[in-house]
Amino acid sequence: MGFATLNVWIHDRTDPCRMSMETWSVTVYYCDGTTPVQFCPNLGGPPPFPVSAPCGHVEFLLPPGCYVVQGALESSGTALPPSVMSDHGIVVVGCDEKACVHLFTPPSVHLSGPI
Repeated sequence: MGFATLNVWIHDRTDPCRMSMETWSVTVYYCDGTTPVQFCPNLGGPPPFPVSAPCGHVEFLLPPGCYVVQGALESSGTALPPSVMSDHGIVVVGCDEKACVHLFTPPSVHLSGPI
C-alpha cells in the first residue's frame, strides 16, 4: 500500500539500442546522490543496496520520493572495484506509481584531432 514500483533497465555497453545481457549491481540513493536507500524490508522495502540486476534488469518497491539510480558492472567473483559504471538516472515516484529508469554507460571518448 502506497509503495512505488521501480524498474531499472541497463543498456548494452556497445549497442545502446539493446538491453545488457551482463549482470550489474544497482544502487538507489536518496536525492543527495550519496546515501543508499534504507527502508524496512519487512514492510516491502528494497533489500540492502547494491542489488544484483541479471541481464541488466531489476524491479523493487520504494517509498514515494526522489531518487538517484546508478549501476556498476559486477566483477566476476573478484574483490576488485567495478571499472564500468553507468550514468546516473533520476526518478521521482509517488504512492502506488510505477516508473522505469534506463541507464546507459558513457561512451568512450575518441579524439581524432584538435577540438
